[in-house]
Amino acid sequence: MRDGVASGKLKGNEALPAKAVITLGNTSLNLVIDSDIELG
Repeated sequence: MRDGVASGKLKGNEALPAKAVITLGNTSLNLVIDSDIELG
């Protein structure tokens, strides 16, 4: 993030999409987190 703001690619106040997928082997557990991360 710091590099993106420093280089001008990011303004530092936007919301960026983020997604995390967690699976547990040998089970049917599948957790998906899909949200935005507010930078500023």
